[in-house]
Order: sequence, then C-alpha cells, then structure tokens
Amino acid sequence: MSELKNNHFEYLVDKLSRWYSKNQHIPQADVYQGNNDLSKLKLLKLHFFVCAINSKSNSLLEVFDNFVAMPYGHVELDLYNAINNNELKAFRISSDSLTKIGNIDFNINATVKIEIDKAVNDLQSENQELITADALDLVDLSHNWFSWQSMFGLARKENRYIQEIPQEIIKYESKIFSFI
Repeated sequence: MSELKNNHFEYLVDKLSRWYSKNQHIPQADVYQGNNDLSKLKLLKLHFFVCAINSKSNSLLEVFDNFVAMPYGHVELDLYNAINNNELKAFRISSDSLTKIGNIDFNINATVKIEIDKAVNDLQSENQELITADALDLVDLSHNWFSWQSMFGLARKENRYIQEIPQEIIKYESKIFSFI
C-alpha cells in the first residue's frame, strides 16, 4: 500500500468532512473532534462515488486502483486495510465517526488534487444531500450499480465474499447518485 495513496485519500476525507460541516452547519473544528457520522463504511461508500462520478474523464480509478465488491458494496481494498490498521496520519476513522489525530499536511500529486476537487464538487452538484445519508443507505445505493451486482454475484457463485471489480466496468456503467 502506498503512502501516496493514503495521502490522496486523506485529502479526499478532509474535503468530505468540509462538505459535511457546511451541510450540517457544524463548525469544522467540531467535525474534526468526532462530531459527525463519517464512519468507515460511510467514507468508503462516498469515496467510491467520488471516484466513479467522472471516471470516464479522470484518472481517480488509476490512483485508487483496487476496488472490490464486498457484502456492503464497493471498497477500495488498500484503503480499507489502511483504515483497519490505523495507517492514516491525519485521521482516525472508526465504525462511528472520523476524528482528526494529526497535522493535515497533504503531500499529494497536484493533478490528482484537482481531480479530487472537481469530483467532490460534481458529486455535490449531483446530490447535495449525499453527505448526510446514512451509511446503510449509501450501501443500498451502491448495490444498485451493475459493477457491484455483477462482481458480487460472481463471488457468491464461487462461495466467496469478495471479488475484484475491473475499472472498465465502473468507468462505463450507468452512474447512480440519487436514491430511487
């Protein structure tokens, strides 16, 4: 797992926490102290949606290049492991919330930063309320995607609970960002 991938993810998490702060009318300092529901599950779902929204025209799926289908939807496996192993430098992400634990010094690629900024803005434009959705609602939303249905279905046929998702499927499938 690359430290650079973790840094890019932490930059994205900070962007999502700022969106949350603004949407919920909670001071950013309070969000950093854990006054949020930005759980591991919720952040991993939001991360997927950010990576998918402009996937035909950006390279976020090349930066975050290890998506798998698991029971609770799409997961970038390297980030899942980094969160579980407490490998992030700026944030601690639990099953309940996000807490800032260190300095936020994002040593990231400038092009990737621009792509993350654009993707988060586009996701906000697509569904401003997505940031306040319950984690399990985000799971349900991700379960509507062909990439999850097909790959998790394949995993289950083989008695497994995890299956790699080819980037091409995510890039070209119909994107769903609103609750039906």
